[in-house]
Amino acid sequence: MTTGNELIQRFEQFASPQLAESWDNPGLQLGNPDRPINRLMTTLDVRPAVVQEAIKQDVDFIFAHHPVMFHPAKNLDTRIPQNEMYAQLLNHGITVYAAHTNLDTANGGMNDWLAARLRLTNLEPLVEAGIDPVSGQPVGMGRIGTLNGSMNAREFAQYCMRIFNVNGLRWLAASADLDKPIRRVAVLGGAGQDFWQTAVKKGADAYVTGDV
Repeated sequence: MTTGNELIQRFEQFASPQLAESWDNPGLQLGNPDRPINRLMTTLDVRPAVVQEAIKQDVDFIFAHHPVMFHPAKNLDTRIPQNEMYAQLLNHGITVYAAHTNLDTANGGMNDWLAARLRLTNLEPLVEAGIDPVSGQPVGMGRIGTLNGSMNAREFAQYCMRIFNVNGLRWLAASADLDKPIRRVAVLGGAGQDFWQTAVKKGADAYVTGDV
């Protein structure tokens, strides 16, 4: 049976915490990773409703994208909902681990998944981020590549809604020409507002990101 430590060690060969941004807090968040894993849950965020579902489903290990502990707790007063959630996790022996910007940056990670859904080819990193300490390969945040075919802005927006299975999106048009062909696309999961100028410099006709 796999323990939490075994899972973590194997995963970190793929997405080392050393790839994370300096402000980030990936890795073990809470609990005892020496315990065996019978049931594992994945989630974007660890919220009270997620924890209650994990308890009902007898989950031993929660693998989250966003760290549950970005900032140190100032006290452990369980009248505070966040602290009560920590107590619930500890009382039920649930280990929490997070992989955030290291998973975004890793080769074969989050941004490669997004680029694959967009069917981009000739990929390169959008923002260079040095060398992977495990593989020795260059890594970077975001991806930029060539779209399979050509679309105008409206068609591309509809395409994104369809392939990502969302009912809506925020569309910021930097050009009045909405019929201009989109062929080169940059993508960055999460908050990409700081890198739109990089996308422009690298020749992107469209930039897909999580938050602006």
